[in-house]
Amino acid sequence: MSMANRPETYELVVLPDGVDKVTFEKDKKIENAGKFVVEKEDHTLGNIVRMQLLEDNRVYFAGYRMPHPLDHKIDIQVQTSADWTPAAAVIHACEKLNDKLNRLEEKFDAEVARKQHEMAAVNYELFSEHDNLNRPLELAQPPMRQEPVAGRPSVSVMQATRVATANGQSPTTPRPSPCTTPDLLESSVIFKGFK
Repeated sequence: MSMANRPETYELVVLPDGVDKVTFEKDKKIENAGKFVVEKEDHTLGNIVRMQLLEDNRVYFAGYRMPHPLDHKIDIQVQTSADWTPAAAVIHACEKLNDKLNRLEEKFDAEVARKQHEMAAVNYELFSEHDNLNRPLELAQPPMRQEPVAGRPSVSVMQATRVATANGQSPTTPRPSPCTTPDLLESSVIFKGFK
Protein backbone atom coordinates (compact mmCIF):
# COMPACT_ATOMS: atom_id res chain seq x y z
CA MET A 1 0.00 0.00 0.00
CA SER A 2 1.47 3.32 -1.04
CA MET A 3 1.33 6.42 1.14
CA ALA A 4 1.71 8.83 -1.78
CA ASN A 5 -0.98 11.18 -0.40
CA ARG A 6 0.64 11.39 3.02
CA PRO A 7 2.20 14.81 3.68
CA GLU A 8 5.83 15.09 4.76
CA THR A 9 6.35 15.13 8.54
CA TYR A 10 7.59 18.73 8.63
CA GLU A 11 4.43 19.84 6.82
CA LEU A 12 2.41 18.86 9.88
CA VAL A 13 3.96 21.59 12.04
CA VAL A 14 5.76 24.15 9.85
CA LEU A 15 3.66 26.96 8.40
CA PRO A 16 4.31 27.79 4.75
CA ASP A 17 5.49 31.32 3.96
CA GLY A 18 2.70 33.90 3.92
CA VAL A 19 0.20 31.71 5.82
CA ASP A 20 -1.17 32.95 9.15
CA LYS A 21 -1.62 30.51 12.03
CA VAL A 22 -5.18 31.74 12.71
CA THR A 23 -7.57 33.53 10.39
CA PHE A 24 -11.12 34.74 11.07
CA GLU A 25 -14.03 34.91 8.64
CA LYS A 26 -17.16 36.70 9.81
CA ASP A 27 -20.40 34.91 9.00
CA LYS A 28 -22.48 36.93 6.51
CA LYS A 29 -25.84 35.37 7.42
CA ILE A 30 -25.77 35.04 11.22
CA GLU A 31 -25.23 37.92 13.63
CA ASN A 32 -22.21 37.63 16.00
CA ALA A 33 -20.92 34.46 14.37
CA GLY A 34 -17.79 33.51 12.54
CA LYS A 35 -15.30 30.83 11.61
CA PHE A 36 -11.71 30.60 12.83
CA VAL A 37 -9.33 28.59 10.65
CA VAL A 38 -6.36 27.31 12.64
CA GLU A 39 -3.52 25.94 10.52
CA LYS A 40 -1.41 22.91 11.48
CA GLU A 41 -3.68 21.77 14.30
CA ASP A 42 -5.98 18.80 14.75
CA HIS A 43 -8.72 17.39 16.99
CA THR A 44 -6.63 17.87 20.15
CA LEU A 45 -6.82 21.65 20.02
CA GLY A 46 -10.21 21.82 18.35
CA ASN A 47 -11.98 19.77 20.99
CA ILE A 48 -10.54 21.50 24.07
CA VAL A 49 -11.23 24.97 22.61
CA ARG A 50 -14.79 23.93 21.76
CA MET A 51 -15.37 22.54 25.25
CA GLN A 52 -13.99 25.70 26.88
CA LEU A 53 -16.13 27.92 24.65
CA LEU A 54 -19.26 25.98 25.65
CA GLU A 55 -18.59 26.74 29.34
CA ASP A 56 -19.19 30.44 28.60
CA ASN A 57 -22.87 31.47 28.94
CA ARG A 58 -22.42 34.17 26.30
CA VAL A 59 -21.52 31.59 23.64
CA TYR A 60 -24.60 30.20 21.89
CA PHE A 61 -22.79 27.78 19.61
CA ALA A 62 -19.27 26.39 19.39
CA GLY A 63 -18.12 23.57 17.17
CA TYR A 64 -15.14 22.53 15.15
CA ARG A 65 -14.37 20.31 12.20
CA MET A 66 -11.31 19.06 10.42
CA PRO A 67 -12.06 19.53 6.70
CA HIS A 68 -9.88 16.60 5.58
CA PRO A 69 -7.68 14.11 7.48
CA LEU A 70 -4.66 14.91 5.30
CA ASP A 71 -5.18 18.68 5.52
CA HIS A 72 -3.90 19.68 8.95
CA LYS A 73 -6.16 22.55 9.88
CA ILE A 74 -9.34 22.96 11.87
CA ASP A 75 -12.35 25.22 11.45
CA ILE A 76 -13.87 26.51 14.70
CA GLN A 77 -17.38 27.95 14.38
CA VAL A 78 -18.53 30.33 17.12
CA GLN A 79 -21.77 32.25 17.69
CA THR A 80 -22.10 34.59 20.67
CA SER A 81 -24.63 36.90 22.30
CA ALA A 82 -24.98 40.52 21.14
CA ASP A 83 -22.68 41.84 23.90
CA TRP A 84 -19.81 39.43 23.11
CA THR A 85 -17.84 38.91 19.89
CA PRO A 86 -16.57 35.55 18.61
CA ALA A 87 -12.98 36.85 18.74
CA ALA A 88 -13.35 37.95 22.38
CA ALA A 89 -14.94 34.59 23.24
CA VAL A 90 -12.07 32.61 21.70
CA ILE A 91 -9.43 34.80 23.36
CA HIS A 92 -11.21 34.43 26.71
CA ALA A 93 -11.47 30.63 26.22
CA CYS A 94 -7.76 30.36 25.37
CA GLU A 95 -6.81 32.38 28.47
CA LYS A 96 -8.98 30.11 30.65
CA LEU A 97 -7.45 27.02 29.04
CA ASN A 98 -3.97 28.39 29.65
CA ASP A 99 -4.81 28.89 33.34
CA LYS A 100 -6.26 25.36 33.61
CA LEU A 101 -3.25 23.79 31.92
CA ASN A 102 -0.84 25.72 34.17
CA ARG A 103 -2.71 24.47 37.26
CA LEU A 104 -2.66 20.94 35.88
CA GLU A 105 1.09 21.17 35.29
CA GLU A 106 1.68 22.47 38.83
CA LYS A 107 -0.42 19.65 40.34
CA PHE A 108 1.34 17.08 38.19
CA ASP A 109 4.81 18.35 39.16
CA ALA A 110 3.83 18.42 42.85
CA GLU A 111 2.52 14.85 42.66
CA VAL A 112 5.65 13.63 40.87
CA ALA A 113 7.84 15.30 43.52
CA ARG A 114 5.72 13.78 46.31
CA LYS A 115 5.97 10.33 44.76
CA GLN A 116 9.75 10.68 44.29
CA HIS A 117 10.17 11.67 47.94
CA GLU A 118 7.96 8.79 49.02
CA MET A 119 9.95 6.30 46.94
CA ALA A 120 13.25 7.77 48.15
CA ALA A 121 12.15 7.37 51.78
CA VAL A 122 11.18 3.74 51.16
CA ASN A 123 14.46 3.09 49.35
CA TYR A 124 16.41 4.75 52.16
CA GLU A 125 14.66 2.62 54.79
CA LEU A 126 15.40 -0.54 52.80
CA PHE A 127 19.01 0.55 52.38
CA SER A 128 19.32 1.52 56.05
CA GLU A 129 17.98 -1.81 57.30
CA HIS A 130 20.50 -3.69 55.17
CA ASP A 131 23.37 -1.35 55.99
CA ASN A 132 22.71 -1.09 59.75
CA LEU A 133 22.99 -4.85 60.29
CA ASN A 134 26.78 -4.86 60.06
CA ARG A 135 27.98 -1.62 61.55
CA PRO A 136 28.10 -0.09 65.04
CA LEU A 137 25.20 2.06 66.21
CA GLU A 138 27.18 5.33 66.18
CA LEU A 139 27.91 4.87 62.45
CA ALA A 140 24.27 4.20 61.57
CA GLN A 141 23.58 7.84 60.67
CA PRO A 142 22.21 8.73 57.22
CA PRO A 143 25.04 9.05 54.66
CA MET A 144 26.23 12.57 53.89
CA ARG A 145 25.86 13.78 50.34
CA GLN A 146 29.27 14.12 48.75
CA GLU A 147 30.07 15.52 45.36
CA PRO A 148 32.01 13.08 43.16
CA VAL A 149 35.74 13.79 43.01
CA ALA A 150 37.84 12.70 40.05
CA GLY A 151 39.63 9.44 40.85
CA ARG A 152 37.55 8.83 43.99
CA PRO A 153 34.55 6.46 44.06
CA SER A 154 31.09 7.87 44.73
CA VAL A 155 29.32 7.60 48.09
CA SER A 156 27.18 4.63 46.97
CA VAL A 157 30.25 2.74 45.70
CA MET A 158 32.09 3.34 48.99
CA GLN A 159 29.05 2.20 51.00
CA ALA A 160 28.59 -0.90 48.87
CA THR A 161 32.30 -1.72 49.25
CA ARG A 162 32.09 -1.32 53.05
CA VAL A 163 28.98 -3.55 53.25
CA ALA A 164 30.56 -6.21 51.02
CA THR A 165 33.76 -6.19 53.09
CA ALA A 166 31.79 -6.43 56.36
CA ASN A 167 29.88 -9.43 54.98
CA GLY A 168 33.13 -11.15 53.96
CA GLN A 169 32.45 -10.71 50.24
CA SER A 170 34.82 -9.41 47.61
CA PRO A 171 34.35 -5.67 47.04
CA THR A 172 35.47 -5.88 43.40
CA THR A 173 31.93 -5.62 41.97
CA PRO A 174 29.98 -3.41 44.35
CA ARG A 175 26.23 -3.36 44.01
CA PRO A 176 24.83 0.18 43.83
CA SER A 177 22.60 1.34 46.64
CA PRO A 178 18.85 1.78 45.99
CA CYS A 179 19.31 5.59 46.25
CA THR A 180 21.74 6.37 43.46
CA THR A 181 20.38 9.74 42.41
CA PRO A 182 21.87 12.52 44.61
CA ASP A 183 18.57 14.43 44.83
CA LEU A 184 16.66 11.31 45.91
CA LEU A 185 19.37 10.49 48.42
CA GLU A 186 19.23 14.00 49.84
CA SER A 187 15.42 13.98 50.03
CA SER A 188 15.42 10.56 51.69
CA VAL A 189 17.82 11.89 54.35
CA ILE A 190 15.47 14.82 54.96
CA PHE A 191 12.45 12.50 55.25
CA LYS A 192 14.31 10.16 57.62
CA GLY A 193 15.19 13.10 59.87
CA PHE A 194 11.53 14.21 60.25
CA LYS A 195 10.09 10.83 61.30
